[in-house]
Amino acid sequence: MKHYELPSNAGEVTIEWLNHALRSDSSGLVLDSNITSFSFDVLGEGKGFMNQVVRLKLQIGQGASSSDLTVVAKFPSQDPEIQALNDRAGEGQRENMFYQDIGGNTDMPTPTLYFSGFDAATGNSILIIEDLAQARPGDSVAGCSLDDVDLAIRCLADFQAKWWNDSGVAQYAWLPQKNEDASFYAREYDRSWNILMNKSQGMMPDRLWVFGQNLGRYIGTVRRYLSGSPTTLVHGDYRPDNCFFGNHQDQRPLTIFDWEYCTEGRGVYDVATFLCEALTTKERAEYEIDFLVLYHSLLVDKGITGYSFDQCLIDYRWAYLDLTVFWAVTGGPCDWTSSRAKQYLDNTLERIDAALYDNECAKLIL
Repeated sequence: MKHYELPSNAGEVTIEWLNHALRSDSSGLVLDSNITSFSFDVLGEGKGFMNQVVRLKLQIGQGASSSDLTVVAKFPSQDPEIQALNDRAGEGQRENMFYQDIGGNTDMPTPTLYFSGFDAATGNSILIIEDLAQARPGDSVAGCSLDDVDLAIRCLADFQAKWWNDSGVAQYAWLPQKNEDASFYAREYDRSWNILMNKSQGMMPDRLWVFGQNLGRYIGTVRRYLSGSPTTLVHGDYRPDNCFFGNHQDQRPLTIFDWEYCTEGRGVYDVATFLCEALTTKERAEYEIDFLVLYHSLLVDKGITGYSFDQCLIDYRWAYLDLTVFWAVTGGPCDWTSSRAKQYLDNTLERIDAALYDNECAKLIL
């Protein structure tokens, strides 16, 4: 059998490779005939994506019987610095394993997987998934309506309740607890924080600048806390940019993608991430307790016991410490030069700063 190397970017994709990948028995697609031609468009340029994401336009068959199909392919970042960071974190392999082991076996709406591949020797990874072009993409700069936030919190609580303190998570050797990632984030933090400070000159609030300078020494403490029971499956980057919204009456009113940062930990981390990006600082301050109450009450409705709202609120405060670390490490290498990326960075720095202050997060570690 011929060996096919994984393409490292969209420019390396060939018709031969596509037919191998998408016409195999393991593919989630059912094609009547061969792919005869294709083209691609890069998605998300200027949005701060940490990977190359493209829409592949496939022509199936020839002549009058031909048909067109679009899918989305995700490759490693083409920026060497970001790719090196992702390789050290092992995120490409983690997302591939999520789609293979969990994505199709859970009620959390995820795109249909058509092909997944990871090459341990080269670090190359590729996902080919369902194209959700007909749905409405979330936007972390524009933010969300309160109805959309409500939907996102409901979907999250329903998903996490099913994994709550689930011993079955242990079968997934590729899924780390948050504290297992602590050494990686501790190694990367100081360098990435300094890079982020340089790139965000004039945008980073003074209060956040001072706080961030001292946060690195507490990464182990923060991540150990967020790995303590009760734990569940955490998306790790649960934000509007990683969501597609349908109509609320649809079978899939919300679809979530980008699972490369998934971990086992305290579930409310995802709530903090979403509220911080979906809402303005004023909206978050006004509505965060309401959405925390909603999240907690839904867990209780799903049969979760032994987890008080007071504990949920404390966990929420710890989550903002870890979110700051995550943003420093992953945000440092990113390109923030486009107008959209600059606005995104400005929003996030201001919102994280305010959330840390409003929730008195420093008191948890200082």
